[in-house]
Amino acid sequence: MPNCNPHAVTATITAEPPPPAVCTAMQNVGAADCFLATTDAGIGLCNNALGAPDGSTDPCGNCVFTNEMGPNWGAFVVISPPLPAGATGDNQLTLFNVAGCIAANDTSTAAQACATALEELSSCEFAACVAYCPVASTTDTAGIDALLGTSTQMGCLDNAATAECMTQVTAVNSACATETNDAGTGTFDKCNALATAANASTAASPAGLQNYIGSICGGADAGI
Repeated sequence: MPNCNPHAVTATITAEPPPPAVCTAMQNVGAADCFLATTDAGIGLCNNALGAPDGSTDPCGNCVFTNEMGPNWGAFVVISPPLPAGATGDNQLTLFNVAGCIAANDTSTAAQACATALEELSSCEFAACVAYCPVASTTDTAGIDALLGTSTQMGCLDNAATAECMTQVTAVNSACATETNDAGTGTFDKCNALATAANASTAASPAGLQNYIGSICGGADAGI
């Protein structure tokens, strides 16, 4: 994709902690349906549970769906890359917020420092990349991969971590060292595992997604 490479970061980099965990069990189910349902009935359950498709009128929805430019990041951070010339589709991308999971589940000084460092790294990467990486729609694989990367190729966010955001990467490596371990029992490890399970959830098996949302916004026992 043209121009999809990191740019110098001039914005002030800040941490975006999660909002209050206020979702009920019913709202948690509805939030999961927002991602997994493929029918109008499922979308309707989402809307009824959260108050609006984007959560704008409900405190639970405001925790589940949050904007990259907002002061608080909840279960999912929505980023809005520019549309290519002539495109008119929906191109907002929804990303997992592992830092928010850590912040919401471990009040220790070490865990909070790790969460803050991760939030600041994401904030830097977004500032370096999102505005410079056109994405035509949520099915624009080439555009999305150029921004986010894949398991086999670096994306703009990855590249920003090697240059423009190296200061934040160094801070993460230092602050999160105690939250990861070989046994996988650190808070960072547990939250990564929750996000992985959530990403693998289906309409027939939504527990992973519900537990991930619950870890930050409530309504389900994440088991952390």
